[in-house]
Amino acid sequence: MEPLFEDEYIRISLNHISDCLEVIGKKMNTETEECEAYFKTIFHFIIKNNIKKIIFSVEGYNYIGNEQAINEQFLTFLGNHGVKNFAVITGKDVSSKTYFKELYNYTSDVKKQYQIESKHFETMQEAIDWIATK
Repeated sequence: MEPLFEDEYIRISLNHISDCLEVIGKKMNTETEECEAYFKTIFHFIIKNNIKKIIFSVEGYNYIGNEQAINEQFLTFLGNHGVKNFAVITGKDVSSKTYFKELYNYTSDVKKQYQIESKHFETMQEAIDWIATK
């Protein structure tokens, strides 16, 4: 799978098997402005490829950006552009699972408003199996 974008922090590819965008975190970045710049990069590929499903692999992460920006910018963008499903791969890391569970609770109203369904998984295969049914 040829990446659409790749740097030291993130790799973005199209997964033609499950018909979705794959966003693979390679190294955590805690700078809010840089995280928001990555949101814009993801937005570009959502529009360019008419994406409706996304897999985010963020194993070992316990931060992906300001929660308010995730709600007001990221999830709102997904909803306005027809993304209805996304999978989040946290791996087995307890701190990652805890962070994304708390983030899920914080963002649930926006996801409900746009009818976006998301689930957390430990492995890429579990995420692909789920998202391929959507």
